[in-house]
Amino acid sequence: MTDDDDSNRNPSAKVFVYRGNVPMWIGLLIAAPLLLLALSVVAALAVGGAIAALLLPLVFRRRLRTARRDDSIELQAGEYHHIEESVRQLPDDKA
Repeated sequence: MTDDDDSNRNPSAKVFVYRGNVPMWIGLLIAAPLLLLALSVVAALAVGGAIAALLLPLVFRRRLRTARRDDSIELQAGEYHHIEESVRQLPDDKA
């Protein structure tokens, strides 16, 4: 079937084709909401990342503190001695 064959076409159906350039205001009406939506998603991700960067270290720090308290021991004054950082020493093998 070619474009010249009008025998199978519905005579009441009309198709209008716009063959000109799209005016800029129509393009802005379509693009502006999509751009606003994309920027909103980017802003929401940035805010979520900032909140997570601030709150997650606090949450994990609390968990580590409670775990350390449960596993900690207290030493008396005679049970430990200070090791100077400038002199490298191996621990004593008194075990």
